[in-house]
Order: sequence, then structure tokens, then C-alpha cells
Amino acid sequence: MVYRLRYLFDFGSGICLWAADDRTRADFDYPVHSSKLPITATLQHRIEFVLAWYDTFLDWDHPPAQTHWSSTERTQFNQAAQEVLALLRAQLGSKFEIIDHSGTA
Repeated sequence: MVYRLRYLFDFGSGICLWAADDRTRADFDYPVHSSKLPITATLQHRIEFVLAWYDTFLDWDHPPAQTHWSSTERTQFNQAAQEVLALLRAQLGSKFEIIDHSGTA
């Protein structure tokens, strides 16, 4: 059987992977911490970096306000997020299906 994960960002959660079915939830919980996955430490650090970067998109003092990101930074973030997704898929292999709900493609 294949574990199913959803890849998306949620401000302040520190998580970008979420269980997409009952089996995955039972084995990894609903928010799936990257430390529970068979991936390299380097990829774990890249995930943490992209999550921290994503959190700068929100104006924490006034959440409804527009972001301070330029279109260039948004493009750079989207590229980094897609690179992390590609690395996750490569390192986790065929035992995991990762569904991209990040809106960064």
C-alpha cells in the first residue's frame, strides 16, 4: 500500500505535509512532521527553510493586509517550494504519493 500525503502550506504550523488517508494518518498522524519520514537531514533543513520563508508572506501584525513580497520573491518562493516537492518525491519513492495542493506550481 502507498502512503498518501498532501503538500501545502499553513501559516505558523511548521508543517507542509498532511495525511491524505486513514492509513497514513494512523502511521504518521495528521500533520506529518518531516522528521518522521525517511529523508535526508539536508532535505529536512530545506523544508524548514521554505516553511520559515512562507511565514514571512503574512503580515503577522495585520494578517488581512497584503503581503510585503514582491512578484520576484513570490516567484523565487514558488520555485523553491516546487524543488522541495520534487526532492520529497524522489527521496520517498514509490511508497509515498504526494499530492500538490501548495498553489506554487
